[in-house]
Amino acid sequence: KSKGATDIQAMGIMGNIARESTLNPGAFNPNDVNGPSGGLFQHHDNLKRNERRFTNMVNYVGADWRTNWRKQIDFAFTEQDMANYLRSNYNTPQEAAAAEGVCRPRRVCEGPFDVRAQVGAGD
Repeated sequence: KSKGATDIQAMGIMGNIARESTLNPGAFNPNDVNGPSGGLFQHHDNLKRNERRFTNMVNYVGADWRTNWRKQIDFAFTEQDMANYLRSNYNTPQEAAAAEGVCRPRRVCEGPFDVRAQVGAGD
């Protein structure tokens, strides 16, 4: 909340973190689709699309990224997706959690934004 989130938005962000990493700042998936994912928010590098969100998070947080949960949250609040989320107006914690805090607006909860692009279908 100290970063400008409402109570409901803060609950949505915490729901996202719980779902993505089970509140484990050191959660790491080196073999995620098209690149590694890690941290509280499971920031993802999609190497096929030249997206480096995980790498950017690690560079921002530093060598202690696996334990530095505060800086991981700070990083998430630097992203445009978080700014978009904070401009949203959710009425319930469930709506806020479904939006997943830092995910793209069109993304279905816990589903990839573009499955075909992520797995290379049609290439």
